[in-house]
Amino acid sequence: GPSFTNEPGVSSNVVGRDVAWFVYGNDHFMPDFSREILDAFARLQYPDGKIAEYYSALDGRVDDYGLNINDDTPLFVLAVNHHFRATGNVEWLRRIYPAVARAARYIVAQLDGRGLVSCSARDPRGNVWAIAGWRNVIPNYTLNGAVTEINAECVAALRAAGHLATDAGRDEAEAAGFRDAAVRLRGAMDAHLRNHDNGLYYLNIDADGHTHTDVTGDQIFPVMFRACDEETGFAIISRLNSPDFWTAAGLRTASRHDPLYDPSANVGLIGGVWPGLT
Repeated sequence: GPSFTNEPGVSSNVVGRDVAWFVYGNDHFMPDFSREILDAFARLQYPDGKIAEYYSALDGRVDDYGLNINDDTPLFVLAVNHHFRATGNVEWLRRIYPAVARAARYIVAQLDGRGLVSCSARDPRGNVWAIAGWRNVIPNYTLNGAVTEINAECVAALRAAGHLATDAGRDEAEAAGFRDAAVRLRGAMDAHLRNHDNGLYYLNIDADGHTHTDVTGDQIFPVMFRACDEETGFAIISRLNSPDFWTAAGLRTASRHDPLYDPSANVGLIGGVWPGLT
């Protein structure tokens, strides 16, 4: 059936995060198409509630790269929320809501002792098998543990799940449970992921407990998803507007002062300008 690939002519894989962002725009042009691919991810959802990294448009095979959590699961919830807000299709929402609830409960199940969503990936290959964010095709690079990007997305997804529960006519206690989980997760981010030396966020606290203070374009996620206060949001936007990040072409994925900066390598994910991030 209808599907969406981020690499036409090269890959027939339908990637969860890219579908979610595609839906945000496509809802205003071809909402029926958005609905079909969201339904496909719901149909192929893992039994525990996790959303696949991708499915093959040829045979429906799914893969999660061995990650217990990344951005696919929260972004699926957020894409469903956007589609419902754009279309007001309550009948469809009630059909897909069980998948949303399973995804939200799966997010809660990935909380660690600090109350943060944590990715346990330790694959020595790095790349897609060890990176829990959208910049996931960097060889020999690992981004695991409590990742600011993922936690911000999960704050928004749990908040959205609460709204969707209400809109789908579910019990108010169920809706309140998701909303409360979002509030607690945002509090855990403030307590553990804030970098008080610069007023921003850590990139992540990795699975071994090491704190990474790299300032990348990923700082935008707490602002986008309302997981930070106004003062912190202002500090983040001001930092990303600095000349080492902002160019005439848009926003760099990492500062040109970053020790790993190479705008042409790694698909531009450590210093290149990406239109999606912009």
